Amino acid sequence: DKRKAIFDQGVRVLAAEKRLRIPGSGLGLWEARTVVEAHGGKIHVRCEPTSAHFRQGRAYVVTFQIKIPLSVDT
Repeated sequence: DKRKAIFDQGVRVLAAEKRLRIPGSGLGLWEARTVVEAHGGKIHVRCEPTSAHFRQGRAYVVTFQIKIPLSVDT
């Protein structure tokens, strides 16, 4: 699945598919995943449907679980 692969180190899926010369090392999303997972979170991409005339785009979704105590000891 290409959506999971984009978070791998050095992957540049869009540039490779379209043979575009987009500058970059392919490390940005890999670094984002590394930081998010180091803090116990998860990251994934959600792609919106496309039409023939307009690409809707994609969203990168980051989730963290936060534990909040129900009571505070004073």
